[in-house]
Amino acid sequence: PSGDGRMYELRKTEMGEFIVPKYNLVEFSQIRAGFIPALPLIPMALLQKIISFFRCYMSEAQEFEVLAHILWDKAEQEFTVHIPKQAVSKARVDADLTQDHLPEERYLHYADIHSHNSMAARFSFVDDQDEQATRIYIVLGRLDEFFPEISVRMSCGGIYQELDPGMVIESLGAVFPHDW
Repeated sequence: PSGDGRMYELRKTEMGEFIVPKYNLVEFSQIRAGFIPALPLIPMALLQKIISFFRCYMSEAQEFEVLAHILWDKAEQEFTVHIPKQAVSKARVDADLTQDHLPEERYLHYADIHSHNSMAARFSFVDDQDEQATRIYIVLGRLDEFFPEISVRMSCGGIYQELDPGMVIESLGAVFPHDW
């Protein structure tokens, strides 16, 4: 591997060093950026509760962003929600995480999910600054609509990769009569 981001083959002989760029590296397996979940999908029922909670922070007079943590409870083998203490405003959440004392041996912090109230579900510059931990990040927008918008990404040490929401959240399902 080279600092220019490419791979090179180096062969040392008695004549000297031969260095060439490598293109079809058969010695390495194919790797794609992405996320391979080790846990089940976040239940739709849990997401519905979070959406209801987020909508409570919206009214005709004021709208606020709100944050929730989705945790995997290792003992119960299920997802649960933790709401950290936070100061909320129209376009920002300032969470006080110093008061969170959840035992790491029991709870795995799987995802952060926050609302963008009636704004679009797009990750902002502020989100980029805040979401540095290696985990899943979800933003819900257009909560004033019947079906809100949803965007999902992962952060791997502060490097982001957009994800299809179906990679981490149960879908609405596709149950319909066979004769349709």
